[in-house]
Amino acid sequence: MTVRLVKTIVLGIFFLNLSLAQAEDFLVKNVRVFDGEHVIGRTSVLVHDGKIVAVAPGLSTQKGMRVIDGKGKTLLPGLIDAHTHIHSRRELEESLVF
Repeated sequence: MTVRLVKTIVLGIFFLNLSLAQAEDFLVKNVRVFDGEHVIGRTSVLVHDGKIVAVAPGLSTQKGMRVIDGKGKTLLPGLIDAHTHIHSRRELEESLVF
């Protein structure tokens, strides 16, 4: 696993925890975005009430809004592990939780 991939995963986990735990409005600037199909280079991502509301270069913020410098980082969609092996009802129930 490369250092860049590790940084990307850690950054993704950080933003997930930040947006879910606090539903804080924030702006990530100077970040590369992978939307699942395309790479958008050096842009900004605005999050309001825990949801992405805008992706564009040069987005402005409201006074007091948290700004995170994403230089050298990549944001990407959440990764979901949907691979399971079911051998019992308990395992089926656990797989639904995950």
